[in-house]
Amino acid sequence: SSVILQFDPTYLNKHVVKLENAYGITWEKMTLNALGTDYGRVFQFSTAAFDNRIQHCAINGINTSSVSDAFACVYSDGTNRGNVFFGNTIKNGSYGILHDIYSSYVEGFDIHHNRIENFSTTGLELPFTSGLKIVGNTVISSKNAAVGIIVSSAIDSMVVSDNTVELSSGQDGIRFSDIDLVGGGRGAVFNNMVYVNHASAEARGIEIFQMTNTAIYHNTIKVSGSNSASVAFALFTSSQDSIFNNLFTVSGGGSAFYIDELLLSMMDYNGYYHTGLILGKYNYGASTLDNLAEWQTLTGFDLNANFFPPYFLSSTNLHLGNSYFNGQGLPVLAPTYDIDGELRSSTNPVPGADEFDP
Repeated sequence: SSVILQFDPTYLNKHVVKLENAYGITWEKMTLNALGTDYGRVFQFSTAAFDNRIQHCAINGINTSSVSDAFACVYSDGTNRGNVFFGNTIKNGSYGILHDIYSSYVEGFDIHHNRIENFSTTGLELPFTSGLKIVGNTVISSKNAAVGIIVSSAIDSMVVSDNTVELSSGQDGIRFSDIDLVGGGRGAVFNNMVYVNHASAEARGIEIFQMTNTAIYHNTIKVSGSNSASVAFALFTSSQDSIFNNLFTVSGGGSAFYIDELLLSMMDYNGYYHTGLILGKYNYGASTLDNLAEWQTLTGFDLNANFFPPYFLSSTNLHLGNSYFNGQGLPVLAPTYDIDGELRSSTNPVPGADEFDP
């Protein structure tokens, strides 16, 4: 963009742009830069910022290793509802987008088709939301122990789909906690590609602490690194959820899953692969599963699952490179299109985010 707005944030003005009692404003095709070293918020959404739209902007925070929210590229600390972030590039900072309120539920956060990169703490962190949508974003960082997406305390409904998360020295790809979708609302987590690597520390692809009424399907998850506690899919408490048509892969010392207990509607048609010693752990770690047959016999779940290397196109590109999984999925709730917008089979879809077409 030829329109550039930049500022050196200070203690009194920690931001480049502040939206307070602001309604229906669109920021479009601008470059916004936070300068300096002490504070680095680009957008700050304060009290009563409703129905605003940030689209096709370059939002550049300060390149930092700090975990302080003073360096969040987009920071929201009020009951701000109906705000949309679309098609932006959000670079640097401690957080890409941080919604920092833990007391009142906020409606209508819509974050889609943004590129969030080089953050030091978390790409997207959204607690206390209602009707949250995180769709089609690319979330990438090489910073140590970075987390891609955190969603907590969501109610009514939630969609997290078609996102690519790539953390080359990360901790968690996508983390959910206290997702209590009541009143008939459902959550959907699908078509996400998540790669997390850490050379020594524990890494997790998808991690869930307490979730209800959510379907987790057609995700491709890969975790790599030497730590034996690393896991592609970690589920600590769940109720009335469905987990199917996913690909869970671990290379290195970890395992494909860690599951405390199963209070699920369904878990089946998943694809697993690991190069470590075990497939997974169950029952709060009391049961070690060496292979898929042991898991099936113990729980009765995943009777139509497969164990096979997915042969991804590269260590970080999680598109499929072979046709083994073609036709191995279940069409129930299968999205019409895969993560690339390619039409899925309506009868026998491919597990994972990529509908492979040789």
